[in-house]
Amino acid sequence: MAVNVANHLDKFEKQNKKSKQFTFTLLKQAIENNPESVQKIISEVLGLKKEEQDDLANLLKQTTLSSVIKSAQIITDRLNFIKGLEQLLFDKETKKLCWKGISFIKFWNKNHGFLEKILL
Repeated sequence: MAVNVANHLDKFEKQNKKSKQFTFTLLKQAIENNPESVQKIISEVLGLKKEEQDDLANLLKQTTLSSVIKSAQIITDRLNFIKGLEQLLFDKETKKLCWKGISFIKFWNKNHGFLEKILL
């Protein structure tokens, strides 16, 4: 594999040992362990504008990628929650169901003692 990489990448031979090891580790990871996810991650990073790549690199100097992922997941969960609330409040069908549920809860709380006697 090393010969193939060297043959196809002119600048590869000029890289220092650490860069070459990184390249081979990246290739190994991409081929052996979870290739679809690694390909998606690398494609997304390579698709970033130079400024965005620099922003990501600077961010990773301050924190770990794992922390960035956890923070992004928290934000995504909160945005999904807000979208759900918007649907409850503004979608006509969901709003009807919601108000029916609220009406039932009010009815139940108001008549709980009476219903309990009848049902039990």
